[in-house]
Amino acid sequence: MIDRRRFVFSATASALGFLAIGKTPKAMADDVEVRAKGMFTGRSGHVSSGAARVIVENDRIFVELGDDFRLDSAPDPRVAFGRDGQYDRTSYLGALQKLHGKQRYAVPVTWKISNYDSVYLWCELANVPLAVAPFE
Repeated sequence: MIDRRRFVFSATASALGFLAIGKTPKAMADDVEVRAKGMFTGRSGHVSSGAARVIVENDRIFVELGDDFRLDSAPDPRVAFGRDGQYDRTSYLGALQKLHGKQRYAVPVTWKISNYDSVYLWCELANVPLAVAPFE
């Protein structure tokens, strides 16, 4: 049988262990799982760089563009998926929020990520790819 002092000591030691590694029990449950990742390269004369990841966080899937993401410019940039070197018009995730920096786009829960092998930045107005990040 555990006595009260041992119980309090044990609980305190466990809490301090989580603090020592910088995570609380809740934060450990909320870790991000990376399903796919790639690096952008420009297309159609555009300059782009930086990371794209497909992540799972709290049972939701997102496309996340990294802090290092950059795109030179475009009149109507959109974020979507592609496969085998082809843009998939049905995989539209949203308009690009900004030309640089970290940003996220929610992926519908009914979509299978395994159906795609790259993230596309597409200009709907000119009907051309701006950048592609093939998954590694």
